[in-house]
Amino acid sequence: MNKSSFLKNLNGKTPPDLNLPSFKRSVFEDKTKAFAKNLKKAGGEAIIISQENEIENEIKKLFPNAKKIASIYEYEIASVNPNLIKDPKELKDIEIAIVKGEFAVAENGAVFINEEKNRHRAVYSICKHLIIITDKNKIVNTMEEAYEKIDPKTLKYALFISGPSKTADIEQTLVIGAHGAKSTTVFLV
Repeated sequence: MNKSSFLKNLNGKTPPDLNLPSFKRSVFEDKTKAFAKNLKKAGGEAIIISQENEIENEIKKLFPNAKKIASIYEYEIASVNPNLIKDPKELKDIEIAIVKGEFAVAENGAVFINEEKNRHRAVYSICKHLIIITDKNKIVNTMEEAYEKIDPKTLKYALFISGPSKTADIEQTLVIGAHGAKSTTVFLV
């Protein structure tokens, strides 16, 4: 059903001719650069690496004193597999969570996460520092392109994350980490 026929069927009324303008989608010449720039604007950081086996060394450089690192993936630095924990409240003192994103969005620095194997959704927001790993060749230009890639029938729990948690609800003062991670780092592999 197209927009016009949908509107005609709405309450049996014929919609007014809105004569809405069409918008041209943004196309970035360098999607990786645009993604990194827009993630930085959102308070996050993008790090480009050539191989996934470099991730652990980079994390050690960024967070040399981190002890409790959670991941459902096999990383030597991970000390906790969240899937082996029964109660997500036990994740309350996680310093770093390492998760994987399916793809990234250049226009806003967001990463789409759909980890069906992750048992506890709390891991994305309960950690102090969130590390997201995604393929640098899987960056789309816009959110419209992103939604075209997603099949809602296959989703159980999915989200877009762009930067650390932040709010300015209280006296218009920006607070980082109020409802989630205090930092977000995206490794583009």
